[in-house]
Amino acid sequence: ELEYGTDLPVPEGGLTAVLAVLRNSFHYVVIDAPAAHSAFVEEALDDSKRVFIVADRSVHSARHAVRLFRYVEGRAGSPTISLVLNNVVPSMPAQVRSTDLAQTVGRNVLVEVPYEGRALAAAENLGETGKSAPRTAFSAAIERLAADLTGQQITAPTTWLGRYRARRSA
Repeated sequence: ELEYGTDLPVPEGGLTAVLAVLRNSFHYVVIDAPAAHSAFVEEALDDSKRVFIVADRSVHSARHAVRLFRYVEGRAGSPTISLVLNNVVPSMPAQVRSTDLAQTVGRNVLVEVPYEGRALAAAENLGETGKSAPRTAFSAAIERLAADLTGQQITAPTTWLGRYRARRSA
């Protein structure tokens, strides 16, 4: 176990070697990189075809997202970059609006992950995968994110009115 504030000692090229092994068994490898710049983040970006920049509704996060977008776009072999909005606290009037974040960053929000504190806390503390849990807006957002990554299309769930109209026209 490392002391707090100590970076993981990853040898140069170490992440690339691990990713090469993982690619033999998996179609997708997701790396939750730290917000701080490091050799690890550089190596992860070097091997990335997709980058999802996750921001919340704070001004600090919006500023950080702008800087990160510029940095990733300025690199050689720039990967496809998408913006994900994560609502980490309940909605409040003083938060950055989704449209303002998109305008500031210069990209539309690909997926907005809603705040579902109780369900996520229960899942985290009980170790449940969520498969047995009812479908929620949070799980739908994660499915949209996975579908975008894999290139799949998700059809919008049919509302009761849509089902009624379909039956009437049949």
